[in-house]
Amino acid sequence: MTEGPALAVFGHPDDAEISVGGTLAKWAASEREVHLLILTNGDRGSSDAARDRAELAATRAAESEAAGRILGLSSVRILGVHDGELENDVGTRAEVVRAIR
Repeated sequence: MTEGPALAVFGHPDDAEISVGGTLAKWAASEREVHLLILTNGDRGSSDAARDRAELAATRAAESEAAGRILGLSSVRILGVHDGELENDVGTRAEVVRAIR
């Protein structure tokens, strides 16, 4: 029997794939609806300080979407929060609640 939908919420691009990618893929392969919400856009996720942050965020988004397809996820959504600026505030909590609903 297939379980209900699942939502994985992670702070940064790559976090889900590294920590629970196998589990997410297994759930998706069992025809479970699996969604991923990434809270930050990955715009500081490089050792190259001169790299354009907008370009890096776009690259990280493309990588996350590709990983979601490979894992068989139903959706991948990335919030626009810059790396290092994520706060436990009303706006962030509202986005997570919106994704849950």
